[in-house]
Amino acid sequence: MTFLAKLIVGVALFAIGTANVYAVTVVEPKVKLGVENFCEDGPPGGLVGAKFGLLTNQSGLDSQFRSTIDLLHQRKDMKLVILFGPEHGIRGDRFDARHEDEMVDDKTGIKVYSVFGSSRSKFEERLEGLDALIYDIQDVGSRGYTYVSSMIDAMEKCARKKVKFLVFDRPNPLGGNRVEGNVLEKELISFVGCAEMPYVYGLTPGELATWIKAERKIDVDLTVIPLKGWRRDMTWEETGLPWIPTSPHVPHPSVCYHMVVTGVLGELHAVNEGVGTAAPFEYMGAPWIDSVKLADYLNAAEIPGFYFRPASFIPRYHSYKEEQCQGVQIHLVNMKTANTWQANLALMTALHKLYPEKKIFEGELAPQRIDMFEKVCGTRRIRADILAGKSAKEIDAQFDADRQAWIGKVAPFIIYKEGNETFKVE
Repeated sequence: MTFLAKLIVGVALFAIGTANVYAVTVVEPKVKLGVENFCEDGPPGGLVGAKFGLLTNQSGLDSQFRSTIDLLHQRKDMKLVILFGPEHGIRGDRFDARHEDEMVDDKTGIKVYSVFGSSRSKFEERLEGLDALIYDIQDVGSRGYTYVSSMIDAMEKCARKKVKFLVFDRPNPLGGNRVEGNVLEKELISFVGCAEMPYVYGLTPGELATWIKAERKIDVDLTVIPLKGWRRDMTWEETGLPWIPTSPHVPHPSVCYHMVVTGVLGELHAVNEGVGTAAPFEYMGAPWIDSVKLADYLNAAEIPGFYFRPASFIPRYHSYKEEQCQGVQIHLVNMKTANTWQANLALMTALHKLYPEKKIFEGELAPQRIDMFEKVCGTRRIRADILAGKSAKEIDAQFDADRQAWIGKVAPFIIYKEGNETFKVE
């Protein structure tokens, strides 16, 4: 195998009288995934012969595009007996509330159950008879995404059922040094805000599981199958790993940055955050916005790593479906310096400043969404500060001490020390 690439040859498809041979060149990644290390080393002690379940989705692939489901199903030293899928389903094709609680995986014949929405109430009883549950899902690195909520929920349920819990670790696509936003307040913990941590938290799923076990004193037998070769200062592109869309609106790894910028505001349904367009989360607009005026205001704020271009777009579904929206396309010009949370706050404060008559943050356009917005924010202070006319940088600065305190608390639990610029124990 060369450093740059390896050639996978021998996939031959024969039609009548015709032979088509497909050669796939796969760049050798710099990072080795948890699932690959597990398959190479075998199950840890005590799990040989175990009956286990797998919580995964379409992002559960190795670097050669092989499904974790298939890799584990074919093992002889353990028996895969049940599959669980998070929000958006085990194939990642479910949007909003359209979920199936029970189905059968076509390839393996194994039953698949949802752990999202109303199906969560049946999750614990479905662990009955298992020796272990494995978690293998690609995260996006921001608190509002529900996959890590499902992971924590699974840890707590496994603790009660005395089922071992394994995490096949994966890189954080926002990197391992980026910590931004406010630390969630305890009274606002929900499935869209699973723990008292910043909105952008810089941990891998395995690190998060290790910290949350200690933080909440969860009596679960936890094993993290770590990454090899991952540095905290890596961008996703630097890992050499393929990106599989983690959900319907995260087609590329760069979208993970944009989700932080527009996803929170999108909870209000007062503007369209690019959902329903070919560039989800990269646009933000509404029919009543002046795109040039908004772009000029945002660019004058000099948010690190971003440029806001005046844009016009028509969503095919979601907020303002089939209406012409004016707003901005959000260009990520420097991943290393980008402050995604400040960009998010800049958008919200700009809309309040430029369009006070819309009373967006008073619930004028969608009053039923205020509660969800504050749960995703993880605090009620942000909405109050916007209404008080504070700037994005003023709002963000008040959370500096909380972020630093959280970093110090989490630092002893980080697994990956290479490239560490943030999680340092004094």
